Amino acid sequence: MDNPEEISLKRKGAPVRMIALKPRDLTFTHKEVGMKAKVLFLSAGTVVILLVVLVVLLGRIQVEDKYPRNVAQTKAGQIEYTLQGQGPVVLRLTGSMVDCQSSGGNEALLATGLSILTPSRPGYGKTPLSAGRTAPEAADAMAALMDALGISNADVIAESCGGPTAIYLAARHPERVRKLVLEEAVSKYMKDVDSKGFETRKKFYDSQYGYMSFMLKVLARVAPKSLARATMSIFGTHDPDEAVKKMSKEEIDGLCTFYLRWQPTWGKAGSNDMEHGTESAALNSIKAPTLIVHSREDAAIPFAVAEYSHANIPGSELWEAPTWSHMISGPGAAAVDTKVVEFLKR
Repeated sequence: MDNPEEISLKRKGAPVRMIALKPRDLTFTHKEVGMKAKVLFLSAGTVVILLVVLVVLLGRIQVEDKYPRNVAQTKAGQIEYTLQGQGPVVLRLTGSMVDCQSSGGNEALLATGLSILTPSRPGYGKTPLSAGRTAPEAADAMAALMDALGISNADVIAESCGGPTAIYLAARHPERVRKLVLEEAVSKYMKDVDSKGFETRKKFYDSQYGYMSFMLKVLARVAPKSLARATMSIFGTHDPDEAVKKMSKEEIDGLCTFYLRWQPTWGKAGSNDMEHGTESAALNSIKAPTLIVHSREDAAIPFAVAEYSHANIPGSELWEAPTWSHMISGPGAAAVDTKVVEFLKR
């Protein structure tokens, strides 16, 4: 009778040996059980520690407001805002993922006797997205806010995705805009400028924002310089290590605060912002003196966008900013503040 562990076959005259495998003995010794219990205990302990750390970090993620928040009831609906200073008004239209607590550049403006009105654009803070889903609607909402606050006109500074709102405000309500400053600002529809980058950012806002915003907040608390370096590498073309070395602690803290303020609903607002662009006719109709500030090392909004704005806004001035990314930070930030103040004070 054949050996149960061996079967000899002949294939073309050559014997082939096949080994019959026995089922593995699934019993464990007391030592093995003890080792497995120890590994399981350590793994569970690690998970618990991580959960505790995350809970602690969650408690530290929120940051306090720098300015008092106000809410105005306007013809466009509820609009949240902050208002600082006592002098002539500068309306700051911030970029994506920022509400009325944005403070970049405020010190230089306030020091010259200007006051700063910063609204939470539609979809941010307590301003609902319904107040202005399109750039023209958002522009009309800003005019309605000025009406509600009794502000006849203002200088307007627009940053990044706040650009289309400012452009339509100047085009549709020319009497409301004394001077216009576009800082690293969008004017063209960005899908036509960089379709690949557009799709990547849309995917981030539409499907990745929830968990990525949490991870960015954790990084802001535990590794601020690493977060700053990653931000500079994404938003700029300059060497990120050198950029971070040149950033002050206050600038790195400010960048971390930018991420720490992100709210769950802001992904929808950011996605909506990306659909904003302007028609050349709107740019052509702007009568307000206009300064365009843009860095050639801006990786988010190419310098060509600033050149497009300059070519289409009559009498505009294009000034190349000495900054290293889309973010106005580092050694060139003071030069930008000085240039903007000089332009507004002319």
